[in-house]
Amino acid sequence: MKIHTLSASKIKTFKQCEFKYYIEYHLALDTGTTFAAEQGSMIHVVFEKFGEAKRDGIDHPTIESTWYDEVLYAYREEELWKLSEKALVREKTCDGCGHFNSGDCQIAGKPIDTFAGCPKDEFADAIWLIEKVINDKTLQSPLNKKVVQVEQWFELEIDDNGEKIPVVGLMDIVTELDNDTIEVVDYKSGNYTQSYNECLKDPQLLIYHLAARRSYKNYRNILVTIYYLRKKPMTLAFSPADERATENALKKYWTLIKSNESPRRRCDKMNGRVEFDHVCRYMCDPELCEKTYAEFVKNGCIILPANEKKKEKKEWLKRLSEGSKPQMVNAPKPIIT
Repeated sequence: MKIHTLSASKIKTFKQCEFKYYIEYHLALDTGTTFAAEQGSMIHVVFEKFGEAKRDGIDHPTIESTWYDEVLYAYREEELWKLSEKALVREKTCDGCGHFNSGDCQIAGKPIDTFAGCPKDEFADAIWLIEKVINDKTLQSPLNKKVVQVEQWFELEIDDNGEKIPVVGLMDIVTELDNDTIEVVDYKSGNYTQSYNECLKDPQLLIYHLAARRSYKNYRNILVTIYYLRKKPMTLAFSPADERATENALKKYWTLIKSNESPRRRCDKMNGRVEFDHVCRYMCDPELCEKTYAEFVKNGCIILPANEKKKEKKEWLKRLSEGSKPQMVNAPKPIIT
């Protein structure tokens, strides 16, 4: 499959479902978005502005007075809340609601009789998460530390026997704990939290550590923290041995993705039709998956060369059918970690 750069999100997608990777990165099809992803992105933007002000040594009264309006704009003008299935079917409870005024919903910015659903809970959750961080006066909050960089983009190369593997990513915020120690912090606004052992194997955190080690060579110690907004933060320290293991793992993922010519779906085929498990429902667009997979099957469940013309493709498929045609198998194959 196509792979021009390697990132934590690509590795995660490939591990979840090879065919999802094929749809998103090989075919570059728009798979849409989710409420959780968009809400998280909006919250990240608010923290980014606070972090930049802290980094630049600027008081942020303007940010403190405008961030609420930015959240409100996302709900009113961009209708962020409509991505939430729960909000769309929730019954309105306007009596006693502080956002209800003269027949209008101040969150949606519309008369309540002009739309279905209620955005109150989702809006309140966003406000609560943001206030929890900006009002935290302890050193747990990265905004109370010396901020070195915010939303730092990185590009690094891994040498694999002469082949340069480009690895890219974005660090939410980098803080200095002391003259010898730097900390990379990643905000997480979702409900899911990983165990300590899971974090030690998380490609995102391992890549962050590798990138920070190469970007901040003057610091002896590198810490990586997942700042769970709903739970307690988790901080990890990786060793030089972990760096070597990370590089080797990245080489393996690069090879696995690049050499995969018959991506398999996570879901199982049962009774002549596809049954999506509970994980697929949240990570996939079933309709797009079914449509794309149908086309994929027509091509013999293999990725056709991009430079082959239509006629040449048919001849190529004919030659393939006369030889050893790859079998269509839906069960996921082992992933090297």
